[in-house]
Amino acid sequence: MFSSIKSLFVFGALAVSALAQNIAIGAPNDQSSIPSGSNITVQVNRPDSLTGSTEVGIAICLKSCEGYSNGCQDIDVTQALGEVLYVGSYDPEFRAGGWYPYQNFTVQIPSSYTGEAILSVTQLALVGAGPFPYTQTVNVTVNLANITTSS
Repeated sequence: MFSSIKSLFVFGALAVSALAQNIAIGAPNDQSSIPSGSNITVQVNRPDSLTGSTEVGIAICLKSCEGYSNGCQDIDVTQALGEVLYVGSYDPEFRAGGWYPYQNFTVQIPSSYTGEAILSVTQLALVGAGPFPYTQTVNVTVNLANITTSS
């Protein structure tokens, strides 16, 4: 019985430390309108944590919701991320005016994308003294439109 209580405590501690590593998309906001083909800033926030972790990297992806009968709600972005806009290091830092450590990434939206799409960020971190791998995917839905300018 002591063994099962000890295991429960260990798993609980791991879960709490993993939750402390969560990321969030600070920009663009959910339901933002973005011109197709434009460069946008994706801000990835990571609340400060007392648990030690090492960021391995992130991937920023865009998945069109076109062709799905219920739109974006039919898509599980943990199973199909879509087109990769960025993959590489993630080193969030505190900056003036920021609540949390964050890092900004400039990515280009494909000009062929229109309508609703899911912008997702997938993170990989090593957590704790062990360490153990921690992955997470967060997303926002954006509205993409071809913007034409007249002269």
